[in-house]
Order: sequence, then structure tokens, then C-alpha cells
Amino acid sequence: MTKGQTEMFEYVIATFFIVLIIIFVMFMLASYQNDQLKLEADKFKDQRTEQLLKRVLSSPLLAKEDSVLDDGKLIAALSLCDDMKDFFGEKWYAVIAVLDSSGKTVRCKEDEYSTDCNTWVLCEENLEAKIKLEESKKLEETAYTVPLNVARKLGWVMRRGTATRAEPAIIEVWVYG
Repeated sequence: MTKGQTEMFEYVIATFFIVLIIIFVMFMLASYQNDQLKLEADKFKDQRTEQLLKRVLSSPLLAKEDSVLDDGKLIAALSLCDDMKDFFGEKWYAVIAVLDSSGKTVRCKEDEYSTDCNTWVLCEENLEAKIKLEESKKLEETAYTVPLNVARKLGWVMRRGTATRAEPAIIEVWVYG
């Protein structure tokens, strides 16, 4: 090999390694960018779930006062999912469960008021849609569970109105999509 061929060979090898390093750096940056986008999407979903939870807990549609939901309003809200979609957005549902010593779950129905029921599922059709998405394995969801109180009407009337009792409960708010 002549001196010119050797220099040319060194130049080709050096160029090859420089191109390999540039390609490697590009893949590393693309991977980093992809991870950052996923992190931002998760952060956005968490923020949406937190905001939804705050709005549910303080909404006059459901709450008697902050973090105290009214059972009468909850029963009325069972049939208002379309109206609540305008207020709270799409692809969410909430489960409110009163914590009692019996441990039994009795679902509340939208057409009858009962102090025996202890679980309300708001926007149940969204829950059914979520289950279908779950079966297709294309589901990412975020949920928060928070303690609260549910004001229950006792049924007997006092001078200032119907007597109520605040019972401890939990709310699970789910956002999926």
C-alpha cells in the first residue's frame, strides 16, 4: 500500500466512526425525547384526574359543602352523565362508597332513594366503555382515592329541616383513555 492509499483508508475509517457516533447520539436523543413525551402525558393525565377530583368534591351538582357530598344529589346525578360530561369532560367515572361496618356493597339506584344503599357509580356507561378498552389492551388509566363524607338524610324532621348525618366514605375518580 502506498502512503496515499493509507491516508485515504484512515480517512474512510475515521469518517465511518464519526458517522456511527452521530447516529448513536441521534438514537439516544430520540429515546430521551420519547421518554420525556411519555412523562408529560402521564403528568397531564395526573393533573386532569386531580382537577376532576377537586371539581367533583366542590361541585354544587354533588356537594353539600366542600368534601361533603349529599346523598340526594348523588342519586339525582346517577342519571345525569351526559350533563356531567359537559361539566367534567369525557372518559371518566367515579365510585363513591360509604364505609360501614357491614362490609356489604349495595348499589344505589337512580329512581329510588334509600338509606340502605352505600355505593354510587357516576357515569357507569363510561365504566362499561373502559372495560371494553381494557379487553383490547389499549387502556391507560389514572385513579385517585380520597376520603370524604356523605351527608345522609335520616328521614325524621326537625324544626330546621330534615335531620342529616355525615358518614365517612371514599371516592375513587378514574380517568382513562
